[in-house]
Amino acid sequence: MLVYNVYFLIKNLAQTLLCWNFGVGKDLEKIRMMMTTLDRYFSRYQTDRGSIYHRSYNRWIKPGLTKNTIPLWAYWLLFALCLFSLILMGFTWFLRRTVKIKTHELVQNHEKLRHNLEVLQQSKDDLKESQRIAHLGSWRLDLATDQVVWTEELYKMYGFDPTIPPPPHTEHMKLFTPESWKKLSTSLANTRETGLPYELELETVREDKKSGWIWVRGEAVIGERGETIGLQGAAQDITDRKHVEDALRESRQKFHSMVDNIGIGVTLISLNLEILEMNKKMREWYPQISIEHRPTCYQVFNNPPRENMCNYCPTIKTIQDGKVHEGITSTPCAGSVRNFRIVSSPIFDSHGELTAVIEMVEDTTDRLRLETQLRQSQRIESIGTLAGGIAHDFNNILSSILGFTELALDGAEKGTELEDYLQEVCIAGLRAKDLVKQILTFARQSDEAVKPIHVKNVAKEVLRFIKSSIPTTIQITKKIESDSFIMGSSTQLHQVLMNLCTNAAQAMEEKGGFLEVSMNDTTIDKMSMIPDLRPGEYIKIKVTDTGIGISQKHIHNIFEPYFTTKTVGKGTGMGLAVIHGIVENYGGQIAVDSTIGKGSCFTIYLPITKKRNIHTHFEEDSLPLGNENILFVDDEAPIAKMGRKALERLGYAVTARTSSVEALELFKSKPQTFDLVISDMTMPNLTGDKLAIELMKVRADIPVILCTGYSNKISEETVSEIGIKAFIYKPVVKSDLAKTVREVLDETKRSS
Repeated sequence: MLVYNVYFLIKNLAQTLLCWNFGVGKDLEKIRMMMTTLDRYFSRYQTDRGSIYHRSYNRWIKPGLTKNTIPLWAYWLLFALCLFSLILMGFTWFLRRTVKIKTHELVQNHEKLRHNLEVLQQSKDDLKESQRIAHLGSWRLDLATDQVVWTEELYKMYGFDPTIPPPPHTEHMKLFTPESWKKLSTSLANTRETGLPYELELETVREDKKSGWIWVRGEAVIGERGETIGLQGAAQDITDRKHVEDALRESRQKFHSMVDNIGIGVTLISLNLEILEMNKKMREWYPQISIEHRPTCYQVFNNPPRENMCNYCPTIKTIQDGKVHEGITSTPCAGSVRNFRIVSSPIFDSHGELTAVIEMVEDTTDRLRLETQLRQSQRIESIGTLAGGIAHDFNNILSSILGFTELALDGAEKGTELEDYLQEVCIAGLRAKDLVKQILTFARQSDEAVKPIHVKNVAKEVLRFIKSSIPTTIQITKKIESDSFIMGSSTQLHQVLMNLCTNAAQAMEEKGGFLEVSMNDTTIDKMSMIPDLRPGEYIKIKVTDTGIGISQKHIHNIFEPYFTTKTVGKGTGMGLAVIHGIVENYGGQIAVDSTIGKGSCFTIYLPITKKRNIHTHFEEDSLPLGNENILFVDDEAPIAKMGRKALERLGYAVTARTSSVEALELFKSKPQTFDLVISDMTMPNLTGDKLAIELMKVRADIPVILCTGYSNKISEETVSEIGIKAFIYKPVVKSDLAKTVREVLDETKRSS
């Protein structure tokens, strides 16, 4: 029983320790099954008297129990068994406890590892996504094997399939343009040799032949012994950025091109009045300015440079209030004084803060000059209109003077003092007639026919007139050695010489001096070195003075219209321009040589003509006569009277009227009575051209001669279109009137 009890003791202890150390589940179930099996064996041994249990018990234990004595070895054996069981259970407990702790640690480490793997995978996914978003890829080159490793994004950049290994490094040349490959191969070789990293922007050629751009950075991979064993780096797709840069560059180029070609100056100025940018026009105006060191505007835009800000400056006002302002100034620029209109506009940043000012500068010099020229032209046009009105009235007066003088000459005795006086009146009247023509020519209201002109006579007449109108402190010398003719207008030639002599006299009016006019014939050939003159015979006219002279900076501009160095009110700036135009129109040239303080010399070359003026002088006995009936109409009674008297002395029957309306009524009442009608142009109620039309409505074949002192509404062309037979200007001398009347009447008879 003792053994059995010991067994149950060990069994219970074992169950307790095992349940405590091994916990629950399948292990506990196995322990219970093992204990049940042991119980079953022990129960069988206990009931089976022939079992080893009973035989051992009866032989070894029972005798001792009978004597109430347990052998000593049994106690030691029991003690050893208990001790062994306890040691075994303690070791088992310790081992299980250690395994449990280590298992817990392994589970924790496993969880940490799993978490780290998840974080690493997330990082890889984030990196991959970041590379996709940033179009950034990485690469690695093994120099030993010449193999390249690409990330997925790099495959996309080159247009390759990510499932296929990238091409070896030796074949990368086809992935770039020749220029980019040259830069890349040079950088790779340098990095392999020196270990220094590189950064490049390269143009790529994708697998699908499309072009792109990448930014690439590479560095060396160093081995354990310090040698370069490979290269690695990153690449970013910058194609979109390059397109934006190209578009921005193109936009900037267009902007700069537009700003450079708008015809005005544009300057970008900082808030400290420093010049940041200048367009092409500003660089042309101020070529000496360099913006590299950001010069101050008021120092470099003024000559001499200013130390303080300009008081007119609109930019300062814009900096102060942020609004658009305007200013006007004149300053030396590009070799001359220019007038500028300046408009300053503010430039704000995205926060509405003023960052700079843009100045737009317009050169108004030419516009102001044109405005002056326009005012001068309008003034001259007004003079022309006034001259036309004066010419009409003056020609009417001259018509009476010349007409009645010629009538008086008819009754004057030849060779008497009266006849001489009347001849002088006629000569003066004819000069007055030419003067009116000159006034109208200058006012551009009349064109004079070109004909052979005796230059010598015109020059003498001009000098005679000048001598009486200049101060006695100016001495005139003439050296006229030419007797040649030119093709031109005596009025225009008179204007040329008169203008040059007047200018010379004005240059000497303060201190006096000498005015010399010389004229001689000269031959121009190819060796004469006179530009724009054809070889041939010319009259050389020189007008020289000892006046104040012309400065070299002005001498190239003196022939420009409206250019003058005279004060306001003393010159129009048109005299030399008109002279230049007349001379060139005649096929000649004009030149000037001048020295300040010594005087000027104008030289004119005019081509000589072989033609001569053929004059037909009508003496009293040789004037053409007639006996036809003439209706003479003029609103000026003296002219009507003079015309009637002159025509009657030529044998004609003349009816004079001073009203065009009365003349029309008379003609309507007796249309077949008159053979010719002579009418003034400018008349009240019914002008001469309209009178002619009404007359021809009554009788279509009636010839009409139209006379006018001046009219800008009628010309020989319009007169011919109406059907008027002749058109003559007042004042009409008796010989011209006789000839014209006879020609018209004879032509009418021939046509009928």
